[in-house]
Amino acid sequence: MRWLVLAVFFVCTSCLTRDERISEFQIELGLEKAKALNALVAHFELQLNGIYPSLPLEKAYLALFKDLESGNFSAHQKLKVLPESLEEVYEASGLHADVHQENHQPLKINEDGIFFKMMRSQSYYNELISEYFWVLEEVGPINDAQFASGMLKFNFDPKNYFHKRLVVFQFLP
Repeated sequence: MRWLVLAVFFVCTSCLTRDERISEFQIELGLEKAKALNALVAHFELQLNGIYPSLPLEKAYLALFKDLESGNFSAHQKLKVLPESLEEVYEASGLHADVHQENHQPLKINEDGIFFKMMRSQSYYNELISEYFWVLEEVGPINDAQFASGMLKFNFDPKNYFHKRLVVFQFLP
């Protein structure tokens, strides 16, 4: 009985910890940037549902990664295009400037931005995120096939708040 109580306690505290990390992430990022990021995730998932209409969202993510990894997917460029209204939200919130270095062509990641720092802080809790940022720092920009391969290798979880934001980060224009 005591073991059961301890098991339930550890499960509950691990869930609470994840929720606290999400809250901290959103607070540190700021309300406008967090709202913009949530809108970007929602748009990405809507696009994903359009590309894989017969699959539930969780399986659509995995299908995307398998297609990108094998090089059999050309429609993924569609995922990198934002409607004008969402582009305006992305810019106006300050998220774009936080993610990319200002006036740098081609776009370069802003490693000093709060988004990058807050996502990287999740490396401690998650092997997939840790590996992504390690490769990003060691190799530089990751192409879509390599990204997809890493997502599959390190067990992308389509229900994980931070995993989904990492995917959107990879596909941001």
